[in-house]
Amino acid sequence: MTTPANIHSLTFRLATFDEIYHLRYTILRANHPVERIVWPGDDATPPVTFHFAAFDQSAAPPTTIACLTVHSSHSPLDPFIPAYCLRGMAVAPTFRVQKIGSQLLSLATSHILTHTSIRLLWCNARVPAINFYLRHNWQIISEEFEIEDAGPHKKMLRPL
Repeated sequence: MTTPANIHSLTFRLATFDEIYHLRYTILRANHPVERIVWPGDDATPPVTFHFAAFDQSAAPPTTIACLTVHSSHSPLDPFIPAYCLRGMAVAPTFRVQKIGSQLLSLATSHILTHTSIRLLWCNARVPAINFYLRHNWQIISEEFEIEDAGPHKKMLRPL
């Protein structure tokens, strides 16, 4: 079992897909073909797609411990409103109680506000993660639905 790093040994920043791919696969789709974790737009450059990650700098080499991606999209409620779709958010289990997901979400939100004109985020939230999003001012906008290979979800929205 890995021991969580000291919070001071963590770095939060923009990342490449190569830096987040393994964690995303391990946490979100480990029992499925590797191709199921690569989604349209993952290879797009900013401002179409941004990847963010938290790295444990105390590991050699530094290890990706949390990640998320935002991809240019439109509001699921109105196709004329530009938005970013948050997807592929994952935090290594041993780091989940340290609010790293919250810090990473805050970094992504700040980056979008500072570097783009888009003021809306949405996601397909896994049902077990809904309370996390609710604590961060997201709103549920759909009934529960199933995503193949990923389980039950609800659409959520957050104006920025």
